[in-house]
Parts: sequence; C-alpha cells; structure tokens
Amino acid sequence: MKSRMVNLIEGELAWEKLEPVYLRLFQESFTEEEVIDLLAFYKTPTGQVVIEKMPLLMQKAMLSTQEAIAGVAPQMKQVQEAFVAEMSAASK
Repeated sequence: MKSRMVNLIEGELAWEKLEPVYLRLFQESFTEEEVIDLLAFYKTPTGQVVIEKMPLLMQKAMLSTQEAIAGVAPQMKQVQEAFVAEMSAASK
C-alpha cells in the first residue's frame, strides 16, 4: 500500500503536471520585468541563500500549519456534530 500511495503522490506531483500550474500562477502574479528582476536576485549570494534555505523554511511552515490544524480538529468535530444535531432537530 505504501508504494502505491507514494507512486500516486509522485505521479500527481510530477513536474510535467505542476509546470503548467506554476507558469500560470507566475504569469498571474508577476510582470515580465518582475520575473527578470527575480532571476537576477537569485543569481546574487543572498538569492542563492534563499534558494538553499527556502525549502526547509516552507517545510517547517507547513508542519506548523498542520500541527495547528490538528489542534483544532477536535473542536471542528464538535462544531460539526452540533450542526448535524441542530439540522436533525430542525427537520423533525
């Protein structure tokens, strides 16, 4: 099962599938001049540090977000159960 899940995720996150999405998002978000400036920045020593450190930073940010959501999950379940109970009572 693990290998099937990994294959599924790798297939969905393959660059061939993601590239058009990223291109569209960048085109919607940045002008051509801004992209040129970004490319110039990433060639600088500071830009290289950003390239090196950003993946770990994003990984930590996602983990923190997941932990925050997990902490709220029991409360979300309670809200959901209360809503279902209210809807059930209202339909009687």
